[in-house]
Amino acid sequence: MTKPAEKVLGTYSTEDVSGTLERLAESFRVVMRELDFTVVDETEPYSLSEHQMMKSWRIRVVQCPGRSTPPLHMSVVPDDQDSLRYHLRFFRRSFVDPSDSKPLVTIEQEIYKTLALHKIVYGVIGQGGIRRMCLEILNEMQNPPKNPQQPYIDFPIAYGQKLIHGQDSRIQYNFDRYNPVGKLRSDGSLDYSRKDFTQYVHANKVIMIHYLPVQGQPGISPTGKVRPQHIGQDIERFPFRTTSRNIKLIHRAGRVEVLTRKEGYFVIDHNSWADIVDNLEIEGEVNIGVTGDIYFDERRKDVRIVYDGVEEDAVGSGRSVEGENIYIKGNIASHAKIKGKQVEIVGSIHSTAVIEGEEYVRLAMGGGHVKAPTVEAKSFQSGNIVADKIHIWGNMINTKVFCQEIEHTGTMRNTTITAAGPEIILGHLAGGDNMICVDYHGVPSVEQKIEKLEQEQAKLELSMAKLSKEVRTLSADIKRDKPQLETTVARVNQLRKEGRTVPESQLKFINSFRHRKKNLEQAALQVEEDKKRSVQLKREREKLLEVTRNAVVRITQGVEHGNRVRFLGQSTSHELAAAKNAVMIEYSQSGTVKVHHG
Repeated sequence: MTKPAEKVLGTYSTEDVSGTLERLAESFRVVMRELDFTVVDETEPYSLSEHQMMKSWRIRVVQCPGRSTPPLHMSVVPDDQDSLRYHLRFFRRSFVDPSDSKPLVTIEQEIYKTLALHKIVYGVIGQGGIRRMCLEILNEMQNPPKNPQQPYIDFPIAYGQKLIHGQDSRIQYNFDRYNPVGKLRSDGSLDYSRKDFTQYVHANKVIMIHYLPVQGQPGISPTGKVRPQHIGQDIERFPFRTTSRNIKLIHRAGRVEVLTRKEGYFVIDHNSWADIVDNLEIEGEVNIGVTGDIYFDERRKDVRIVYDGVEEDAVGSGRSVEGENIYIKGNIASHAKIKGKQVEIVGSIHSTAVIEGEEYVRLAMGGGHVKAPTVEAKSFQSGNIVADKIHIWGNMINTKVFCQEIEHTGTMRNTTITAAGPEIILGHLAGGDNMICVDYHGVPSVEQKIEKLEQEQAKLELSMAKLSKEVRTLSADIKRDKPQLETTVARVNQLRKEGRTVPESQLKFINSFRHRKKNLEQAALQVEEDKKRSVQLKREREKLLEVTRNAVVRITQGVEHGNRVRFLGQSTSHELAAAKNAVMIEYSQSGTVKVHHG
């Protein structure tokens, strides 16, 4: 009986080979097993979205009536230890078709088909490596081992790209940075009315290194999943200028080193010019720009700066203040950095300043980049806030907010609120350019918890899949060898009864069987424990998501037309109609935004 001829169905470009074959089978009314294809061409990987790369394959599809099981069996599996490395799994049950005059070409085509079916789009080894792999596979089929340890062979086939986060610019100080610019009081705080700043340096020492920002690289798996990298930002600028012969700036790859040329006092004046002088004199009001940065390396102390001058800043441009409890009465200049356990500032804050508190930050006229578990402000303008809880009594203008909960009682204009919930209370929404996003993305305290749960869940699923396979393999081996075990045990008992020597091979077989049975029990127990933990992780994640899903937005003082709101799960935002009185907004289970007036 002659073999039916192949029928060419056409050549197609696709990103999903399996889906294309299914659609062709339905269109031509043939069964899937009769369809076969070869990869004619493929594109380079390209970006499908921020989190996904893709590749397009050009395939030639044929119908093979009466097609039997193909002789080659392959798959693609991730490495157990390294998620960025994938293997081509070649199964030993494969065989060489005797009628195939070009088996190496057939094996190579099958490898490319397997990669396309599994959507391996990134980091595939070169053609030379694949052809060497074909030779090994052909040799394996022509000269199979007598007692192979496994029914398959794994060949490394694709390598992903490791995620490398970029580094923000930073400054490394190589001297004692505990520089009080005043006298220490008995209660541990500093009296800035009695200045006594001394920063003594030695000659031919690198006293500071300014590290430039580093780009980094995204993480990319062979299946095209992309983990965006942190792009290094110019956060800490170089803190001074100099033309002095006493200081040398050494420019190296990625950094600038500051080398002293003489011994003396290192000073920076109010215009940010640096020098090393023999005698130190400080004139004028308290100005961190003149006296230098304030740091506490070991035992942090309270920092209190009081300066109400309008022409000078309490904390000058690019200066840093660190301490335990920080109180500043005065203005904060551009690129200044304030960091403490509890921070309170009475004064204006430049939009580029950074304010961080381990417990809370309290501001009068808020601005800049503020981060703390709790943030309170009389007003806030031109900046962003990252916190768990926020309370703002006055106006909030040109601001981006990322929080769990917020209570605002003033006017809000040109502001974006991203809140995870459960409650978002806002005052008056003026203008038509405010945006309210009820979403946990961008809220670190919630997003990091969910991401951690998802990562643990993914590891558990991979572990359970591996253990389940091990359980199936051990169960099959034990079931197969049980009759032989019973015979061997009976034979051993008979030999011992007769006082004869028991062959070593029989004892090894019995011990091996018991060992496999013990491994089976342990693996099965671990699978059950992993299942319970998986259910627990899903419940914890769902509990966090439920808070956001049930979050309610309350606008207490009315809203003007054009402002928008978007809830978790919505692809587009909802435009709010004008309302003079209080409004409550919620997202129903049916997927619609409900607005309640009054």
